[in-house]
Amino acid sequence: MGASPRSPSASATCTLVARPRAVSQRCGSGAVDGSTASPCRINRTFTGASIAQSHRDGKGPLYSPAVPADAADDASSTQGRILSAALEVLDRKGPAHVGIRAIAERAKVSVGLVHHYFTSKDGLLEACVRKLYEALLEVEAEERAGLTEGELGEALAHATRRGYRIACQNRVLVRVVMRIVAERGGLPKTLRGTVQDRFLDGWSRIVSERTQRPMWEVRAQIHTVSSMTGRYAAASKAELASILGEPDLEEEELRRRIEEHLGWLASQVADAPR
Repeated sequence: MGASPRSPSASATCTLVARPRAVSQRCGSGAVDGSTASPCRINRTFTGASIAQSHRDGKGPLYSPAVPADAADDASSTQGRILSAALEVLDRKGPAHVGIRAIAERAKVSVGLVHHYFTSKDGLLEACVRKLYEALLEVEAEERAGLTEGELGEALAHATRRGYRIACQNRVLVRVVMRIVAERGGLPKTLRGTVQDRFLDGWSRIVSERTQRPMWEVRAQIHTVSSMTGRYAAASKAELASILGEPDLEEEELRRRIEEHLGWLASQVADAPR
């Protein structure tokens, strides 16, 4: 894996935000290996503050990568434009067919500038994956912030269902994560030591304290739920139909049932001590 990418500042307009809990979106089908681009197209009509407002209104995209070509050419806007282009190319071609040159052409920057900010293709993909984890961390923080005594299982289930919707809307990035793990044996240290640990620690500490179970046990269970969430989100309609034994169901219903199952699975993590 290449050197760690520089994370775009908060002012970059390529932003991934978590959908409100009541919103459920249908995902299109595609090959699990990422060779077929997902039909869940990225809406490119929001920039800047309108992204946050759209999120709060219950509408708008997970990614809002529209950056005007004549935006101020400072480091923040340039990195944002490169990330936006990478997401668009990923969405169209899948991770196996993404090249630095195609991304640079889409972003209207030089290949050298892409390497300057992200070092390599792997570094650029890591930056995109980080955006996905940041959205999941946002969901986790929101759910934990409103947590009260006695509703731990429900809150964990709700957070998992929301995370599944985000993963479905970003299936190409989920496939990138799966590919990295398959090839490297795990996430790179730059992601493992920051976003993954934060993601696992948040719920694990609360569940461990309330149930008096070992921290390692709870972390393993939450990681299992998280891994299955990604695996189901990356799956095609045909695979989901095969898993559930329901070849005649529409994809929306297949994914609804998977979401329900994942919520139940997550709620079991919060069970009383064994």
